[in-house]
Amino acid sequence: MKLSGKKNIVCYCIIAVIFAASLVVWYFIYNAEIENPVAKIYKNGVLIEIINISDYDLRFSFTVGTPETGINEIKVKNGEIWVGGITDCLVQTCVKTGHIGSNGRTIPIICVPNRLEIRIVGGENIHELDAVAR
Repeated sequence: MKLSGKKNIVCYCIIAVIFAASLVVWYFIYNAEIENPVAKIYKNGVLIEIINISDYDLRFSFTVGTPETGINEIKVKNGEIWVGGITDCLVQTCVKTGHIGSNGRTIPIICVPNRLEIRIVGGENIHELDAVAR
């Protein structure tokens, strides 16, 4: 069944509106401002560190991993966290992701070859047990 020219235009407009709306929703979800951001650092799927990144005004850095599992240098300053410096993965997508944290960028940093993941989450009561753990 062939649609007429006006019906085609209407269908394309509806598809364009749905696509644009999904982009707007995606933008607000991944660029939302988080109160008291903390970074959760995972290596091989295991949580290895929780850092309250808003506590550090001066830059500090540390490395995670071993030569066998891959090494990444993680840096923290002014409520932001990023991967830079010593990183032995070839593609360096983790470095190219840039800074995440208080700047509103909450897209996780992923290093697939070294199995590293850094996620920004809200830091309310990060040291308290939740209802399930009690």
